[in-house]
Parts: sequence; structure tokens; C-alpha cells
Amino acid sequence: MNVLPARVEGAVAHLDAGTVPLAQGYGHLAGTVEIGVRPEFVRLSAAEGLPVVIRRVEDVGRHRIVRADLGGRPLNVVVGEGEALSPDMTRVVFDPAHVGVFANGWRVEDPLR
Repeated sequence: MNVLPARVEGAVAHLDAGTVPLAQGYGHLAGTVEIGVRPEFVRLSAAEGLPVVIRRVEDVGRHRIVRADLGGRPLNVVVGEGEALSPDMTRVVFDPAHVGVFANGWRVEDPLR
């Protein structure tokens, strides 16, 4: 799981590297707020998303694991066997439906709490 510190306002998570849309809006969240997204729900792109620095690519058979840095924090991306992967793909996009929001280490189940 990729876990990144964030400030959540409504349906947007603000990271040091930029903003991430969320699938739903959230009320006021206190304490330590983070977003979490599994590597299979992160997509590499050449044109859209947040900038990353690719550190290495591990070919593990049916998929590749891309190890990257997002704003100085580690980020993993799973790229399927048949999916394109090129040197110009230096941005990432998160699937909003699969981005979890956490406050003080606990997943926020009721977004408008």
C-alpha cells in the first residue's frame, strides 16, 4: 500500500506534489491525515498526473513493479504484462475509486464525519 501524508478538503487530497481527486467528499479530518492507494490502482502517464522520479523497474513475470519517488516519498506502481512502459512516463494518476483516506491511522469509513 502506498501511504502518503495529505490534507483533505472535500473531494480533493492535497499532497506536497499536487492534488489527487477522491471519489467522494470528506468533512473536517483532524490529526494525522493520509491517503492510501494500492500499487495496482496507480497508473503511469506521460502527460497527466503528478510528477515522479523512476528509481527502478522490477520485472516479476506477469507484471512489473515500478519503484518511484513522489515528492520525496516512495511510491510503487504495478504495470501489467501487456501494458506500455516508456521512459517518458514520468507522471502518475491514482484511481479515485480506490484511494482510501486515513485519519490517525484509521480508515475513514464515513466520509462526512
